[in-house]
Amino acid sequence: MLEEDRTVAWIVFIFALSQLIAVGWDLPGSYGWENDGIAPRDIFAGIGINLTPGQGHRYPLFHNLVIGVLSLPILLPAALSAESWTLPDLMERVLTVPTMTGVSLVAKLVGLLMACVALLIIARIGRRTVSAEAGRWAAVWAATCLSFAYYGRVSNLDGPYLMWTALAIDRLLSAAETRRRRDYVLFGVLAGAAVATKDQAYAGFVLPGLIYVLLLPLRSDRPFGPPAAHYKNTMFAILAGALSLGALGGGLFNPTGFMTRLRELTGGASQDWMSYARTPEGLVRNIADIVAGQETHYWPWLVVALCWVGVGVVVVQPGGEGIRSRTFRLLPLSAGISSILFFTLVVARCEHRFVLPMGFWLAYYGGVASAAMLARVAGKGAV
Repeated sequence: MLEEDRTVAWIVFIFALSQLIAVGWDLPGSYGWENDGIAPRDIFAGIGINLTPGQGHRYPLFHNLVIGVLSLPILLPAALSAESWTLPDLMERVLTVPTMTGVSLVAKLVGLLMACVALLIIARIGRRTVSAEAGRWAAVWAATCLSFAYYGRVSNLDGPYLMWTALAIDRLLSAAETRRRRDYVLFGVLAGAAVATKDQAYAGFVLPGLIYVLLLPLRSDRPFGPPAAHYKNTMFAILAGALSLGALGGGLFNPTGFMTRLRELTGGASQDWMSYARTPEGLVRNIADIVAGQETHYWPWLVVALCWVGVGVVVVQPGGEGIRSRTFRLLPLSAGISSILFFTLVVARCEHRFVLPMGFWLAYYGGVASAAMLARVAGKGAV
């Protein structure tokens, strides 16, 4: 991906350097101070509870396991130096400041790597659907989005699930372009990995799934090819997604625990923390705060306005054919709005991480608007 556009590679490199400056702000320490982060201590519960029959952890297995495996070079020497293999002695040795600091660094650096991949992917989507210039500016605006920058250097799961979501959306474009079963299957696998990282990722696929997978193939121009072949491939994608979610999220190994987590997520884990009443007035307030909070969550109002201008540009201009058409240029917007409709408003919240996907996908339209403005100044017309 770095070789696809060297300018984007430099944007990502600069982003990574700036993030590394702040990545150790709460270190050294034996506890993580990031709200709802999984490192350093929570990975043990994230792995152990997810694999204990009947028990369910607040987060799925996948990313906890990734961090746990990558932390083994730090955890094993600490465990081997314990006085005995009893749980108290192991805890006393493993939960020391140096060991926990190492685990925290692993989690943060993995999160940073995934944020860099997400930047490469949004630039790639912009390049594939609009132009190289639009892709570059999309990467710039995503990298400077306040919520994305924060969750791109911490141990929370919001950045990692967003990366898997972006990879899945990019693969959906490939399925429409190539019509190969392999791309459908990979879309399912990547979507499953996103949800297996953090359950709320499901919300970003609801509208894209309904519009682009179920309804769009019924159109006369059939961007996905003959409907019969498309829906057959879609079944493979659904199966791949279910297997991916089950294996990576832990449900295949602990189905009763998976159901326990779902009950908790739809119960106290969400209902006890709602910021708005489940009334029409509460819904209106929630939406109003999401709209008004864009300056706090994303960029200054000038950039926010630029991104929404990009949405307007896409709506007004027909675009090209295939995945460069207006239809597919609206795919990122559908993913962002889907996340708001089917998760943020459902849990009645509006904090940074609950609106993060919308800001990330808006960066794509900031790229569209920036490229269009520069093209007009240069006298090249529309992008």
